[in-house]
Amino acid sequence: SGKGRGLGEGGAGGDVRLNCAFTKSTAPVTQVPLEDHCRYAALANLPGETYSARLKYLLLCNSTILHMESEYKEFFEALLVPNKHFLPLNSSLHDLDHKVEWALRSRDAQTIAVHGFQ
Repeated sequence: SGKGRGLGEGGAGGDVRLNCAFTKSTAPVTQVPLEDHCRYAALANLPGETYSARLKYLLLCNSTILHMESEYKEFFEALLVPNKHFLPLNSSLHDLDHKVEWALRSRDAQTIAVHGFQ
């Protein structure tokens, strides 16, 4: 697909380091403009403090979306099927490393991205 690894920039077999605003690192976090998100093969949609309208834009990137359910729903979310349109994430994030690696290495992840885009 010509897209970058996304979510993590670890090399083959390396640790996946997430680009999140809330990390234990003291290094400044650079925000990625929404239009630049589409350069990545996998993107995470995690709930925040309030409603976030970015899921529909992430789906339009034709990237594999790792999505955690939120109490705030967008109008179309009832039409999305886990593991068909997005990879569901557990609220504890215990499965995050596994899902990220799968999304970056599996050919089936691109199928999920295409279904999410459609």
